[in-house]
Amino acid sequence: MTINYENLTKAESLIIDWQYNRGKLGSFQESLVNALSIADSANLNRLKKGFPEEAEAMHNFHHKSGYFAALEVKAGLLAPDWEDQYKARQLKIKAEA
Repeated sequence: MTINYENLTKAESLIIDWQYNRGKLGSFQESLVNALSIADSANLNRLKKGFPEEAEAMHNFHHKSGYFAALEVKAGLLAPDWEDQYKARQLKIKAEA
């Protein structure tokens, strides 16, 4: 698996690394992403003061439909037509059953 970081922002890279490279982040990044991932709205707003892009990216991860899949495409982890490929596989499985 190769992650293309060239088109990702720092905050998007953090989200990708949090999902794909757990345990390989530096201690500060690991602590930050863990805090962001479990923060309620009030605490996320507090974290946003110091880490606005990262807090927004985490908010999008949790609340914006399709956000993470779009990041995976942007990072080269999913093909742009991944949904069509998935649907085709599902149809094939049903046809073989």
